Amino acid sequence: MLSAARGLGRKSTANLVDELPLVGNRVVVAGLFRTRCGLQRGAKLMLIDLVRRGYMARAVDLSAPLAHSLDEPDAGLILPVDLERLPVSDLIIHVNPPLFASAMASFPESVLKRTRIVAYWAWELPVLSDEWRECARLCSAIWVPSPFVADAMFAGLPNFAGEIRVVPHQVDLDPMPRLSAEQRRILRERYGIAPSEFACGASLSFHSNYARKNPTGAVDAFMRAFSPLDQNARLLIRAHDGQHHRRLFDHLVSYSAEDPRITVFDPITRKWPISEFFSSLDVFMSLHRSEGYGLQVAEAAQAGVSTLATAWGLAPDIRSRPEVFTVGYRLITPLDPEGFYMQFDGAKWAEPDIDDAVRWLRILRANHAAKSAETMIATVPSAQ
Repeated sequence: MLSAARGLGRKSTANLVDELPLVGNRVVVAGLFRTRCGLQRGAKLMLIDLVRRGYMARAVDLSAPLAHSLDEPDAGLILPVDLERLPVSDLIIHVNPPLFASAMASFPESVLKRTRIVAYWAWELPVLSDEWRECARLCSAIWVPSPFVADAMFAGLPNFAGEIRVVPHQVDLDPMPRLSAEQRRILRERYGIAPSEFACGASLSFHSNYARKNPTGAVDAFMRAFSPLDQNARLLIRAHDGQHHRRLFDHLVSYSAEDPRITVFDPITRKWPISEFFSSLDVFMSLHRSEGYGLQVAEAAQAGVSTLATAWGLAPDIRSRPEVFTVGYRLITPLDPEGFYMQFDGAKWAEPDIDDAVRWLRILRANHAAKSAETMIATVPSAQ
């Protein structure tokens, strides 16, 4: 795999903050705006960034045309066919191959002929398939959120004539709220978390691939880190879209059923918004096997939560956050029961070091206990 420095020196820019290479001012961001997933969040952040920069930016929803779940309202969104009557200079499409080709087909031919096409791709493996190479022929430029993804593009698309550029997600333009200690106490009380409890958490969408997100790794680390007699430790797993992936949801529930301190829930049936979930925790875990960026890791850190994450695949701007602690790993051939990642010949992803995760959890628990003791001492009135 090409190193990030070598790849960025050839065609790309390491961190695009001051400039976006667009040909005009009328920019459209097309994405899964009505489907709750990482790609939706990435498209929203791009739209926010464009508006901040002064572009006349519009959002085109691809959830309905591509038959994805409609979890969000369509307020202010337009559809691909609507662009036929609108002036567009640049079209940024936030979906990966092979879905990218279907997304392109949803736009009128007349729009594609007069518009510069930019693919925004977030990918989790160091290799590509022929479908990616076919889709690359449909666009003028490829933007990616991290050097890790750029390396995969450079290696897998040696004949791509356009620019490959790192355009990080501008996560701090729409950050998760960071609550005060008193606000956190009130919030935790609302969700049944006692002040004495050390609350660990994990979150995933089954649509983003169960094996890759690896919530069972969080279960293993938690159960090994804290004795069953320790009733002040809890693990809360927010498993979004479980109603659409019943077998995977049931597997996660049964995998953790041995430990009554672990709760698995779907936020559709148990309302717990992601921002409030993060703010309720003492530690957020993402023992993923691969990430093309790591949005949830960044968002948990924004909320001020100590965040434990597999080092592989994380973007540099995430790893540099003081709230983020990284876990070691070894690279292995993907084993994916859903079959998606196993089709990429020569692919590797990370198997997180659970022993390292256990070590970090115990350190973070000790740090939390020391900080709590300091707070209690500071609030005890002195003797008169």
